[in-house]
Amino acid sequence: MVQNHDPRVESLLDELLPDEKIKQDLAGILWKDGEDGSVEINEVWITIPFGCPLDITTKAYFKEYYGINFGPYKVQIAIGGALETGYGPIEAKLCFATLYYNHEYQWFTVDFYDKWR
Repeated sequence: MVQNHDPRVESLLDELLPDEKIKQDLAGILWKDGEDGSVEINEVWITIPFGCPLDITTKAYFKEYYGINFGPYKVQIAIGGALETGYGPIEAKLCFATLYYNHEYQWFTVDFYDKWR
C-alpha cells in the first residue's frame, strides 16, 4: 500500500467514517437476512456471496463549490477483495461499489460497477 498522504487528513477521515462502519453499511445493502446478494452492472446481474471480502480502496472528502448535493464523502470498495495487478488500476474479484455519504456521515446512495474509478 502506498503511504503518500497527509496523516492529519487521513486520521480525520477515519474518525468521521471508520472502515468498520463503511463495511457494515455495504454489508447491510448487499446481504439482507444473511443471504447472498445480487447487483446489476451493465445490465448483467452478479451474485455477491454472503460474507465475501469488502476491501476499501479509496475514502475521500470532496469540497463542493456549487451545491451539487451528492454527498461530500465517497468511499470505493472492492467487493470480493482487491486484486493488485502490479501495474495500472486495482481490480476487484467481483465488482466495485461507491458509497456516498452526507454531512451527517450517513450513506444515502450507492453505485456498483465493474472497473476501478
